[in-house]
Amino acid sequence: DEQIRQAFVDSSDPDLAIDWLMASLRHTFASVTRYDNLDALLQAHPDVVVMLDTYNQLLTQRNDLVEARFVAKFYDLDLQYIAKAE
Repeated sequence: DEQIRQAFVDSSDPDLAIDWLMASLRHTFASVTRYDNLDALLQAHPDVVVMLDTYNQLLTQRNDLVEARFVAKFYDLDLQYIAKAE
């Protein structure tokens, strides 16, 4: 039902994955900062940049598979790729 799907989407917190990643990174790094945009990030000149890519597939009438994938890509202060975690 489209109404059920839309209710789930409307009630889902899009920041859950970001909050989880930030909490996880705080175990390894001295400080973790979330930037609202690329300009703010570039002005701050952080030592390491992490970009989070998420994919979520919701339950539908035609598909009972619920899937979520998260990929964190790490870059140095010159925005050169270091590694990724999935």
